[in-house]
Amino acid sequence: MPMTSEKDYTTASTAFLQLANLFQRLGLESSPFKDWAPSTGMPFLGLVYDTLKMSIEVPQDKLDCINLLVHVWLNTSSATKTELQSLIGKLAFVSTCISPGRIFMQRMLNELRLLTHEQQRFHPSREMRADLEWWSLFLASYNGVSLIRSEPQITNPLRFCTDASLHGVGGFYDGRFFHATYPQFITKQSLHINALEILAVTVSVKLWASVLPRQRILVLTDNKSTELALNSGKSRVPFTQACLRELWLNAARNDSDCLSRWDTREFVSLYHTGRFLRQVPQDRI
Repeated sequence: MPMTSEKDYTTASTAFLQLANLFQRLGLESSPFKDWAPSTGMPFLGLVYDTLKMSIEVPQDKLDCINLLVHVWLNTSSATKTELQSLIGKLAFVSTCISPGRIFMQRMLNELRLLTHEQQRFHPSREMRADLEWWSLFLASYNGVSLIRSEPQITNPLRFCTDASLHGVGGFYDGRFFHATYPQFITKQSLHINALEILAVTVSVKLWASVLPRQRILVLTDNKSTELALNSGKSRVPFTQACLRELWLNAARNDSDCLSRWDTREFVSLYHTGRFLRQVPQDRI
């Protein structure tokens, strides 16, 4: 919370000195390097938090180090499990500030799960290199600063309802709806229902892209796995990972934000209140 007056600063500074005196009386020691006097900008776990700018900042030296590491990996033909763990750890650190960053780490984690011992060598897959290319392009233009969201709860969102079965997919939004059977390239993959549910969300977001610019979207789904994947940006399923990347790309293009809720009752309620339903032409799906 930002300091709003000189009194706030004086109170905080006094408390800080009192704590230092208490440590001295008790014979306790603190690290001078980590001690930080009251300020609106303060480092915490390697990041700098600023309550006036409402921002989180990755220090430039760490950003440069990670950028260099990504370029090294793009030119690496083979590496060990330990080296991959180090790369993932550094990217996970930056992902604290970059919400889609976790999505573009999933295929690295896929590679990691295949390695059985620390010094085992492997050749980075084409898919993993594609994610590294994303990081390379992103870090080249990222200044290390991300805004802290002042409204953690989405207000007045667009509400999508989506659903899927083993035979087809459908969605509902503001009196409009669509339904379709799966094309052959989907059916022959014999996908799990969880993957088909997030496919329903992906189709809906792409279909109604014209209403998305600068909007916040609340997706209502009756599938818990879809809710967790959308909100966390993580999944071990390659098809779900592909859907997450597609959803993030659409969100970036339209400057929109997406949150999922698992709420079967509201799903049914919104469907039945749509008195004048307008079906989307099949050739648009």
